[in-house]
Formats: sequence, C-alpha cells, structure tokens
Amino acid sequence: MIQRIQSLWLFLAAVALFALLFLPVGKFVMPHGLYECTAFKMTQAGDVMLLNLPIRFIGIVSILAGFFSLLALLHFKKRDRQIRWAWVAFLFTAVLALGMIGLFVYFKYFLDSWVGYGLAVLMPFLGLIFNFLAIKGIKKDDALIKSLDRIR
Repeated sequence: MIQRIQSLWLFLAAVALFALLFLPVGKFVMPHGLYECTAFKMTQAGDVMLLNLPIRFIGIVSILAGFFSLLALLHFKKRDRQIRWAWVAFLFTAVLALGMIGLFVYFKYFLDSWVGYGLAVLMPFLGLIFNFLAIKGIKKDDALIKSLDRIR
C-alpha cells in the first residue's frame, strides 16, 4: 500500500534530491575571483564566464537518484523490486555525496580557495538517511508479511 511509512521516506528522499537542483551548492573564493556553484554550472560572480569543470555531474546524478527513489515509491505492490530500486537510489545518492565531498576537497586543498557551503550540500545526506529508513521499513514490512504467511 502507498500509505506505508517507507513511501513517505522515499518521497522525502526524492524531494531532497530534486531540491538540490534549485539550491546553491557553494561559493569558492580563489585568488582570481569569486565563483558560485549550482547543480549544473559554475560561474564567476557577476560574469557569465563558466569555469570548465565537470559540475554537471552533481545535477545529473541528483536527477538519477531522485528518479530511482520515485521509481521505488511507485513499486509499492512488489516489495522485492521496491527494495532493489531503493538500493539503486541509495547507491546513486552515495556517489553524489562522495562526488560533492570530492569537489569541496579539490577546491579547498588543491586550488587553495576559501569554500562557502550552500544548502544543497545537505541534500545528498538527507537523501541517504531517507533511503536507508525506507529500505529498513520495506524489509520490516516484508518480514511481517512472511511471518503472517507462516501462520496461515
């Protein structure tokens, strides 16, 4: 049924991952200027000049992770498929979180810049927590159904 608690967790994970697309990821102050980073581009403050880095990775992986969370939400009648899609969403979200950590480490230590974290940095970690809680709830529900089948 769609009104189970894991459906709420999967929905919240998808909302967190899709919200990352519209929130600022961070600001980086380097010797030659201030750069603002979003999920798809990195621009120098005030200009339209793009920095040539693979920033689109954040947006693409966030869309994929949110899509797989919604896909897991829609497979509420088949718990084994729901668990599988929730694990795929969890893995994509973990890749996103590690990629964002790598991005900030690269800017802070290799380019020697000041790093200002945006609100979007929290979203992959919220997505990980919500996906984990959903997987835990699906497994608990599956165990309950299997125990009821044994009683019959």
